[in-house]
Amino acid sequence: LNPQAADVVSESAMLAEMLVIPDGRGDTYWDDAARDLIRGLLIHVACLPEKSRHMGEVRRLLTGGEGLLSTTLQTMSESDAGFGVVARSANAFQAKADKDRSGVLSSAIRHTAFLDDPRIVDCLRQSDFNLSDLKKKPMTIYISMPPAKLSAYNRFMRALVGLSLAAITENSQRAEHNVVFFLDEFAQLGRMSAIEDAVSLIRGYGASLWIFVQDLSQLKGIYPKWQTFLANTAQQFFGTADLETAKYISGVLGSYTTAFQTGGRSTADTAMTGSSSTNIQYTGRPLLTPDEVMRLGPHRPIVFIGGEPPYCLQRLNYLTDSEYQGLADDNPFHLNQ
Repeated sequence: LNPQAADVVSESAMLAEMLVIPDGRGDTYWDDAARDLIRGLLIHVACLPEKSRHMGEVRRLLTGGEGLLSTTLQTMSESDAGFGVVARSANAFQAKADKDRSGVLSSAIRHTAFLDDPRIVDCLRQSDFNLSDLKKKPMTIYISMPPAKLSAYNRFMRALVGLSLAAITENSQRAEHNVVFFLDEFAQLGRMSAIEDAVSLIRGYGASLWIFVQDLSQLKGIYPKWQTFLANTAQQFFGTADLETAKYISGVLGSYTTAFQTGGRSTADTAMTGSSSTNIQYTGRPLLTPDEVMRLGPHRPIVFIGGEPPYCLQRLNYLTDSEYQGLADDNPFHLNQ
């Protein structure tokens, strides 16, 4: 954050939103107030000397006790940093009743708890790359988080993804190569308005998103407007084991008309003679029923691309396919492949 730049107003708001995840119970007062307090602290810390200018200091000021917090808030209330955002944030917090201040502080402490991990703080003390370079030169950023820690540290991941998207959309200049975001275990990030907005806009900035979820119920549970993701993306489904997802795929595939023949024979009682007849009848049938979709397994993906007929493909194995064999590094999680 650059406290002297006008963008600090929107950038600090975006970063605070990434750190504060609503509990989904409907009452957003405490989260909104905590977000405002954190936002002011972010800009305040951005004004400190370099050695203290990191996220760990935000956590220290929040959890350092009443004396430290009071001194910090007094300093903030007299500051003109961040075009007045710092002072307004401190004044709004101090103007609340004691009970409300306690609740807001408790929420802010809860939302920044991931910063108690010294490895996270060390990671955030400095950076040897600039996210603005994503569109300027070839580079790859890998963010690896153990699965067991995804839920506890999802705010760390949200902040990095949000800041990266902001770096992509800060100007409309197209890069020589598109920037691709691969977001595995996407549902663990929780709802992110930055992603919700970017899914339909980011293509115009020279970037694209690859989002991975286990099934559609994960997407529906987090994003009320989950159809926006499906309407603005190509979709790949493989290894479908969820019935609702299978029903969606079956519905999108549509139906076709099939013909079948029926026949009958009539006989006369006296002459033992009779006649026969056949009829051709037509009926609609799903291209694939939900149970047929679920039986395709992980190696027969169904792919939907806008403006094209659906595809049922054979998934390649990059370890054995002649075109890709030998190009990949060893996968430490699949040593026996």
